[in-house]
Amino acid sequence: LLEAGDFFFSHQAPLTLTLQRQFALAAAGKEALAWEHVEGRFVWNGAALQPLVEAGIGPWLSPIVHGALLCEPLEPLSGVSMTACLVSRRSCEHAGTRFKARGINDDGHTANYVETEQSLRFELRGGAEGAMASLV
Repeated sequence: LLEAGDFFFSHQAPLTLTLQRQFALAAAGKEALAWEHVEGRFVWNGAALQPLVEAGIGPWLSPIVHGALLCEPLEPLSGVSMTACLVSRRSCEHAGTRFKARGINDDGHTANYVETEQSLRFELRGGAEGAMASLV
């Protein structure tokens, strides 16, 4: 499955969380990479990791996300660098091929749901603090 290029994991960034949720956790003084803050509907190896979570081995686990991750550096103005990222996360709750998974299931999960987030990061050259913006 990992050879297809559509599955991702990261030890530095919580790929299951939107940028807004990451900042909300940081503002509350919580660790966004902690297992208890993972968005379960986007964790494709959640069933395999569940016995380890119950055993209390959470800090060593890496959630696998199915989707797309694209980042491109841009230079719209001199003195400003910008990075545009597009992150699409596919839900594992009602996944299937196009003809076998349609509509919604009994739990209310839609077939092949994909959440797409566009984010922009601005940085000024010379050490000035930058900014980030996100749209889901």
